[in-house]
Amino acid sequence: MTRAVGESEGQYFLVNLSQISMLPSMMIGQLVNVRNKCNETKMGFQVCDLNPTVSEALKIMNLDTLLNVFLTEADALAVAE
Repeated sequence: MTRAVGESEGQYFLVNLSQISMLPSMMIGQLVNVRNKCNETKMGFQVCDLNPTVSEALKIMNLDTLLNVFLTEADALAVAE
């Protein structure tokens, strides 16, 4: 994902987590790293479509606001416009 941010010419980077049922610490670290890379390149970063378990894990770690979490992909895309 980090390389994709570097190669992207867009203004936003959206990660859809609908197929993720667990969020191992390595993946959390990767999401934070990608978010930081997006900030460096002035690119917005958003995640969407979290299942309840993943959503709760992010809330417990206070990462839900840092990672700009959206309920659906449509919601995230609407903000990106």
